[in-house]
Amino acid sequence: MGSTEREIPVPKNIRVREEDFGLLFYNVDDQTLTFVHSKRLLDVVYREGRAWLRPGACPWSHGLERLIRRLAEKGLVVFEGR
Repeated sequence: MGSTEREIPVPKNIRVREEDFGLLFYNVDDQTLTFVHSKRLLDVVYREGRAWLRPGACPWSHGLERLIRRLAEKGLVVFEGR
């Protein structure tokens, strides 16, 4: 499986950056901030004018998938499952 196959797209209205605690998401539509204490579970990569998330220090796991599903419920990523 290639590296881009495990990348999770971030919607264009969401900005994300890595911080010491994990990830910081900013919704440009309603100016809300979301702090995600994910440590190094997810890395941010930028390609094609947008941000993508991919597994970081840990391999894909049920816990990581649960985190990504919660981010999707909040509209912070686009994820339909592996």
